[in-house]
Amino acid sequence: MNKVVGVRGAFIDISGRKRAEEALKDSRRRLSEIIDFAPDATFAIDKDGKVIAWNRTIEEMTGVKASNMLGKGNYEYSLPFYGVRRPLLIDLVFISHKEIEDKYHFCQKRW
Repeated sequence: MNKVVGVRGAFIDISGRKRAEEALKDSRRRLSEIIDFAPDATFAIDKDGKVIAWNRTIEEMTGVKASNMLGKGNYEYSLPFYGVRRPLLIDLVFISHKEIEDKYHFCQKRW
């Protein structure tokens, strides 16, 4: 009696997904380069308040390297400007908070 041994397999073409991942990676790299070489001091935070961008111009302005700022939260980005951790105007993007608005002479939100 002969036994038949077989191999079964399923193949899924993921080449489209890989191309999309590469395109996204390339797009992120280009955006990072645009921000990094912008002539204006620029930084960005994510919805959790962590620094996700800190360009060369803001490095020169503050004396703080991006490598020391990226990923930091808890208002770390305010230390070079005020010497204390405190909300800045950028924080109003995510919340409307009287405490923040009171620290600025003119603050208006338009949608």
